[in-house]
Amino acid sequence: MKKITIWTDGSCLGNPGPCGYAAILLHEQKTLRLSGRFAHGTNNAAELAALTVALRAITKPCEAEIVSDSAYLINNMRYLPSWEAASWRKSDGKPVANAAIWAEISRLLREKRIVLSFRKVAGHAGVDLNEACDAEARRQASLAKAEATR
Repeated sequence: MKKITIWTDGSCLGNPGPCGYAAILLHEQKTLRLSGRFAHGTNNAAELAALTVALRAITKPCEAEIVSDSAYLINNMRYLPSWEAASWRKSDGKPVANAAIWAEISRLLREKRIVLSFRKVAGHAGVDLNEACDAEARRQASLAKAEATR
């Protein structure tokens, strides 16, 4: 099974506010850079959007290591099966924040047969690919802000 490394980051100006996200996928000698933006959301939604766009780009079953500075993303992935089984409610009965995005991630993992592992890196610590994702996510958030003010 092929192995892919996926670096992700999200950015939000204001939280909530204009958002940007970026992902870098590495497989053997190939690199794919993806990014985008949306007019209004939270930093956590932007972090999840980065993973979602990366998973959409994967075309074959694989093992994917997600490298992120987002504790929200990494720590909550373990709850995905129980949240889905409980119709996107947490154990206290409250709705899961960003449930639609989590549901999309779950669907993509299942349909594309992607097995995930995770590596947490410190943000803004000079880790090259994390810094590259952060810079692009911030650039996209700035573009979203500019578009909203037109």
